Amino acid sequence: PKCGVGLTFRVDDVGYYRVVERDASLANEAGTSSVEIGDALVRVAGRLVKGMGHAQLGLLVLGPMGSSLTVLMQSAYTGLEYPLVLTRCKPVLDARKMGG
Repeated sequence: PKCGVGLTFRVDDVGYYRVVERDASLANEAGTSSVEIGDALVRVAGRLVKGMGHAQLGLLVLGPMGSSLTVLMQSAYTGLEYPLVLTRCKPVLDARKMGG
């Protein structure tokens, strides 16, 4: 199965994918410990994702177990952007939960 990074995203009113759930048990393995609820996903593998469809985003976010994923996030609190290299480590059964 395709794997995600233990984050669940939802689109906000202006088209940003915001983190609405973070699997804390995977934070160290996936590299998501600095991600906060409400943070926005700005880029995945260098591609802007604002306004992107769920299916297209899923193709970028989901991948083989253990593979890496480079993202640019934006803090909901400070507005500052921060890069992360995440590891796909959670099988995704429902592709609508894109981050896994």
